Amino acid sequence: MMRENRMGNYDNLKTKWRKLVEQEGAGRCFDWERLIPGSFCVHISDEGGTMPCRSHIETTGFFDSNKDALAFYRFADIPRILDWDTDTHKMPLPDETELYLTKYKTDKKRRIDHLIGLIDTAIKTEVINTTELSLIREAFNGIFRTTNPEVQILAWGNLYETLTSTYFIKSFEEDIEEESDEDEKPSTVLKELLDSGNFNEADNSHLSLAKTFFESRLIT
Repeated sequence: MMRENRMGNYDNLKTKWRKLVEQEGAGRCFDWERLIPGSFCVHISDEGGTMPCRSHIETTGFFDSNKDALAFYRFADIPRILDWDTDTHKMPLPDETELYLTKYKTDKKRRIDHLIGLIDTAIKTEVINTTELSLIREAFNGIFRTTNPEVQILAWGNLYETLTSTYFIKSFEEDIEEESDEDEKPSTVLKELLDSGNFNEADNSHLSLAKTFFESRLIT
């Protein structure tokens, strides 16, 4: 019964993201209003195209859970990346990443297949541990730093984990220095809350500070 429930959850997430991609596009998760208590956050960079029309985006996506985020990559974003990288341009995007594997050399094909296996196993497991998430992120970044578009997961986790990640250390330092002579000090206040252990994502004022911080990191 438990295995059936896990497979059911996997199939439900697959159906959810396929429908969202068809109806609204994969960008739906990158909506500030989706940042609510309990969100799983993913801060990414996405750079693609050819000069002089090459674009660079840096933004944060918000998901219902870590499994929801992994399903987004499995059934929406990885197919998008591979579709562009292979110049296939299938519309609508197929939900099976495996359809693109024949277009890659043996080593890269093996690495993509391994990543898909890691994601599938994690989604189907009862609880995803931090080691699994680290391995998936490492494998993802290793593969997609050499594709066009080049996509990197810069930080992810629950709200506290994302805000306190090593990636944002310099961002906080720069903000706090800039705010030193300002009346409003949102990043300074947020960092103090995080460092003291008093940050509470259920507090609307704390959540608002987090939104302001993420929005200030937005590059389009």
